[in-house]
Amino acid sequence: MKKIIYFLVVVSFAVFALVLSSQNDQSITLNYILAKQDLILSQALAVFFIAGVILASLAWWVFLSRAKFKSIQQNKKIKQLIQENDYLRIQLKDQ
Repeated sequence: MKKIIYFLVVVSFAVFALVLSSQNDQSITLNYILAKQDLILSQALAVFFIAGVILASLAWWVFLSRAKFKSIQQNKKIKQLIQENDYLRIQLKDQ
């Protein structure tokens, strides 16, 4: 529940910032390597903000996927070691 509230607060701040920035009609020129484009400042801010959120989400997803995969591998190894430990205990009991 706490995460949902935190997420809603962050989204509301982002929407509020986009609404406030939409009032700015100043034109800017973006110079790319191959192109040049004129945009309104609020459009450029919105585009780069959304691109940043998408890139950050992808990077976080990759990080979580690696961590989850490593956790699965470690759990398999732990189960294997527990089985080996139990097997060795049984052998010691029989002696």
